[in-house]
Amino acid sequence: MYHGQDQLYSVDYTNMPSTTERYGIYWLLTMLVLIAVVDSTRTSRLACRRHRIRMTIAHKDCVPKIVPSFGCSGTCSSNDRLSNNGTVSSSICCHEDQSRSVTVPLICPRFDGSGFTRMRIRVHFPVSCKCAPCDDLEQQSV
Repeated sequence: MYHGQDQLYSVDYTNMPSTTERYGIYWLLTMLVLIAVVDSTRTSRLACRRHRIRMTIAHKDCVPKIVPSFGCSGTCSSNDRLSNNGTVSSSICCHEDQSRSVTVPLICPRFDGSGFTRMRIRVHFPVSCKCAPCDDLEQQSV
């Protein structure tokens, strides 16, 4: 019992959790937070995103050139919807949302051995990636 501002207070310690129980609760909460962080990290690594790749640019008899670039990959959620004829599955793919192009110079030896010529190849790479129906991807490549 103790006094505070002319009032008498008493504390009942019988219903308080023991030290072991408190540490058990703290341990459980810590593990739940760690599992959530690890799961979100794993999901974000697998999600549709832009990542670094090495691309080999080649054209006929020119010397191939390896250039750093970007690509899109990862998982996307697919949806099933119900139509009059039954269930229709729509596939969702990870592909570029916006792209940028650069020109890559290639060295091409002449057939007669008198030197070489330079050729410029335009290469597109993604600036951002998104999940969209795979049909959209087929239409973009046409």
